[in-house]
Amino acid sequence: MADIYNIGASTTQITLEATISTFGLAATTVNLIDVAAGTIIQLPINDDGNGNILPKQNIGDHTLLTGKRLQIFTKVTLTGDDAPTRAHNAAATTGSYTIDGGDDGVKAYTDADTTYIDPNVFVEQLIDMQ
Repeated sequence: MADIYNIGASTTQITLEATISTFGLAATTVNLIDVAAGTIIQLPINDDGNGNILPKQNIGDHTLLTGKRLQIFTKVTLTGDDAPTRAHNAAATTGSYTIDGGDDGVKAYTDADTTYIDPNVFVEQLIDMQ
């Protein structure tokens, strides 16, 4: 189930900032999903070169985002030959996402879904933009 961010009457740019805490190598994408139309647009993002950090950046305004679902998806590849250590590191992988610019102001989300399929961890945060 998706979380909610209230853009409301705001006409400013909405920003996103994300941090993935992991021992692995991460690649992050940000998609905008129109659930009713069944379309997906990949938003251009600027990460820190390894996917672990998305510095605060504009992702769009109310005309683009309102009524859409924001999907932040990260694939983490854990390294090392020791399966129990990879499993431990997978359990410690977390995502933190902060949105700002709408009527909700600064709002942080830390309840991303994580799935571990050795040696990869998949982290996904869904946020309905209203």
